[in-house]
Amino acid sequence: MNSTMELGDNVKVLAWDESHAILEVKDDTGEGLMTIYTPFAGVYINISDMHMQRCKSGFFLKKNANVICFDHCKEGRIELETSEGVYSVLQEKQLRIDDRRHHSGHVVMPLNHFHGISIYIDLEPQGIAAVVPKFSVDIHRLRNKFCKEGEPYILKNDTAVEGIMACLYHPPADLGPDYYRLKTLELLLYLNAVEIQEGNRKEIRFFRSSADKLREIHTQITENLSIHFTIRELSEEYDIPQTELKISFKEMYGDSIYSYLKRYRMNTAASLLIKNLDMSVSEIAHLVGYETTGKFAAAFRQIIGTTPLDYRKHRTKPADNLINI
Repeated sequence: MNSTMELGDNVKVLAWDESHAILEVKDDTGEGLMTIYTPFAGVYINISDMHMQRCKSGFFLKKNANVICFDHCKEGRIELETSEGVYSVLQEKQLRIDDRRHHSGHVVMPLNHFHGISIYIDLEPQGIAAVVPKFSVDIHRLRNKFCKEGEPYILKNDTAVEGIMACLYHPPADLGPDYYRLKTLELLLYLNAVEIQEGNRKEIRFFRSSADKLREIHTQITENLSIHFTIRELSEEYDIPQTELKISFKEMYGDSIYSYLKRYRMNTAASLLIKNLDMSVSEIAHLVGYETTGKFAAAFRQIIGTTPLDYRKHRTKPADNLINI
């Protein structure tokens, strides 16, 4: 890491060498691990596994940093405060391409769980050009292509991007930094050929001032996962017409209340499976509102993509799976 980035008081360096570092983020809402690789000078691949609700992070790019950033969400949801009270949302299977012109450092993870990757490329100097002088992608032009007037660009459910990112989440064992270099170059080459769809600039964004009542509803339904609230009950309690409630909630949280709660329950369960190894799957199922383990396991597989037991078995901490580089 260099002067382009800085660490906050809530970040502790657990291990490091010349090409990677393991950082622990911890505050009163939870904790998380970030494993950062530096395949080229000025290029950082940050693999985050967070189990917390919010973070006022000092780990962010300094003002006026000349960068392009690629944020990918594998599990969970993350809300970045782009200005006072204004949040930008990233959800599963989305890639956000951004120049970080608008980012306060305040991050909210409403599902209490986020597993994702951020790739930061410092355009001054260009470490990629020093290693691969004939690389055909002009990164300045790539940033201008996607980050028009400081507005980020969102790619959703792109199979090529998902394939590249899957290789970074689950790299083969005993490979050196060349693997990360190749995957970084592969992503840049692919994005260089992507045709812009202007509609993709319309990311999910909401204002805190108009969302207080919805946040109260969100708190109520997510802090009582064993209770299944109906739209009618919430509508009467908060004096919001049912149709308006459904539309407003989806606009703010990107999904219907039913679907959002299902994802929230499964992300909460995923976090419990990793952090509470003494809890059984049936106990976790009950905590997140499922009476039977079978129905819970089916829902977990649908949202997370694997069974609860396999998830617990294979999702060890990044520190246990470091490539020896």
